Amino acid sequence: MKNIITIAIILLATTIIEAQQADYYSYKLKNTTPLKAKVYYNSLPNSSNNNDINVDSILYDYLKHFINKEYLGTKKAKNSNVWLTSPLFSFAKTESEADVVISGSYSLDKNTEVVEKLMFETSSSYNSPIPYFEIESTNKVSLNIILNFKYSNNTLVDTISLTFESKRKPKYKQKTIDELVLKCANSLNHALYNEFAFIERKAHNYKFLKVKIKDKALKEEYKSAKELLKNGDIANLGNFYKRVYESANTKEAAYCLGICYELIGNYPKAQEYYKQLPDFHTKTRMKNSMKLFNYLKEIDIEPQLIDF
Repeated sequence: MKNIITIAIILLATTIIEAQQADYYSYKLKNTTPLKAKVYYNSLPNSSNNNDINVDSILYDYLKHFINKEYLGTKKAKNSNVWLTSPLFSFAKTESEADVVISGSYSLDKNTEVVEKLMFETSSSYNSPIPYFEIESTNKVSLNIILNFKYSNNTLVDTISLTFESKRKPKYKQKTIDELVLKCANSLNHALYNEFAFIERKAHNYKFLKVKIKDKALKEEYKSAKELLKNGDIANLGNFYKRVYESANTKEAAYCLGICYELIGNYPKAQEYYKQLPDFHTKTRMKNSMKLFNYLKEIDIEPQLIDF
């Protein structure tokens, strides 16, 4: 599940820099998701006698948030990239109609280990070492989760293992079992994020090239293009650059139009216009973006393609 696929997905414009360069967010698919378009969830039984952490309830709530809500970010600007605001998965009502069935089990173990160690007190003198006993106490909490992802043709198995312990040491306060259980529960959310939220963010810059515009009306409208970008109004910005391209028909205009298509998640169109002005970094980014686009189509998720 750790195959690396890089994708570029845009959240919104945050600041405008000189020469119409803007900061956005790009995304990377950090592992191949075990989910498919329709997911059916079977409750996870607790195979231990400890009920301090209800993994079944936490996991189900996490899946509901992940599947039904805008889990990659809130739509704060107009015309944000649809990849960020559209859930990629949905719940199936029955196992038979699901692309993948999630099941498994979990166990929570907690104990205190007490070990009596024989120690010797030594000094610089030649006297025999003085023996004494020291009690070493260790509080330990372990949570182990087994997850099965059952497809029509095979089953994938993954595990989540969390262990926290605290030893009694001089000058250090030993954490109690309850404190370790709480730490384990808080860490579970992070572990589930790594398990299911397979897209991670990193900063990326997009630079709009200067375009020579002869049309007076478009030239005047060009002055407000930065404001459209600043406000995240990519639809109107894309519409503007499309009219510029139809008027000027230059490679620079095509490149800027390609950026706008990429910002709204229409990767096929973006790739089409980018080809007119080849750039190594852009080609590499779009190649990886198309991997995500094709991957989603393979699992029966039809990406929403917006045009200007």
